[in-house]
Amino acid sequence: MTQVNIDNTPISAIAADAIKYEQLSLREVGLQQHKIQLALLADARDLVVQQLQAACGLALPEFGEKSQNDKLTILATTPDKWLLLADKRPDWLHSLADNEQVFINEQSSAYSIIEITGADTLALMQQLSFIDWANASPVVLTQLAGDYNSIVERIGQTTNQGYRLYVTRSLAQSFWHMLLRIN
Repeated sequence: MTQVNIDNTPISAIAADAIKYEQLSLREVGLQQHKIQLALLADARDLVVQQLQAACGLALPEFGEKSQNDKLTILATTPDKWLLLADKRPDWLHSLADNEQVFINEQSSAYSIIEITGADTLALMQQLSFIDWANASPVVLTQLAGDYNSIVERIGQTTNQGYRLYVTRSLAQSFWHMLLRIN
């Protein structure tokens, strides 16, 4: 197995520490997590669904949805691609590596994850894009203000909703500063 070097330099080291306003909190999360993109051709879906269910009791979510337990979160970013988030690389992925219908790509250094929580979260999200975030799917692949492509994951309950924004790591510092200017 190839050793993966993860760049986990926090944005706070290059931009600014976590920001806490009266009704809003911005912070970087998931620095030590593995972020793995899984893409499937149609013929491999049943195999992956079976292995995922057997290994961790999770279903492969449909586009725009997510599945999670205490060890793994799976975000369905497109109809045939998922982003897997785990503290430890899942062992069951090794059994899929030789399948020509399955594409596994380590993305740990590719994304910064910015978590936005608090009472004003929805108002900030509405400033970032034209999506009706109050009624959006749990997982959305979109372009946010300033032309930042992002995976957006809704977290929390409807009364205490928050979002995780998965932004390209090379653009994270400028995205962070853009968030501070908006707020």
